Amino acid sequence: MHTGDVTVVGAGVAGLGCARELADRGISVTVLERDAGVGGRCATLDAAGVPADYGCLFLHGRTGEFGRALNALERDDKLFGWPVRVRQPQLAGAPDALRPGRRRMARRD
Repeated sequence: MHTGDVTVVGAGVAGLGCARELADRGISVTVLERDAGVGGRCATLDAAGVPADYGCLFLHGRTGEFGRALNALERDDKLFGWPVRVRQPQLAGAPDALRPGRRRMARRD
């Protein structure tokens, strides 16, 4: 089953990030995941035909690496300014990230 130079166990955010970094460096990677899909705690569940996100609300970061990973997405895969409206940012885990004027983006899928 193992086909890559490195095997990453888990296709959550950390595992996928690790696999991407290794692949960007030319290292062959195999990612193993026990679930039917990827995403870990940031996955989307199909609930009676309606996609429902579970786990963390969103990821945020201030590092250049995080920004470069987002910028590497194809333009059609990006949803800028998400969420458009925030009712109670004080209830969010990182309310500062939801302030007006902060750059926000989501993956369209």
